[in-house]
Amino acid sequence: MEKKSKFRENYLDCGRLFRITIPATRAAVVHSLDRKNISQTEIAKKLMITQPAVNKYLKMSYSKEIKSLCDFILKNRLEEPAVRAAIAGKRVPAQIDRIAASKPVIDAAGKM
Repeated sequence: MEKKSKFRENYLDCGRLFRITIPATRAAVVHSLDRKNISQTEIAKKLMITQPAVNKYLKMSYSKEIKSLCDFILKNRLEEPAVRAAIAGKRVPAQIDRIAASKPVIDAAGKM
């Protein structure tokens, strides 16, 4: 039986981490923009994703981990910089990456 290292026990691997944090951050931004009555098509353009992806985020058709992290992001209003960028017509994917890689989001994902 292979013994796990302390490092592996304490930290998520990068692949798993970003399979959770980026979709959760996108979902939070989609929900915030939807609350501001921005159409799904416009949200898709701003986030550079497809309209069906926006619809999936709005229907909460994703894993329990992603939903939980999305709720954490929304509760703490961590999505606001990306929402402001979207409304201002700026590049949103870069903002989403920054939020997804931020310490509060990574720490919250690590506790799941």
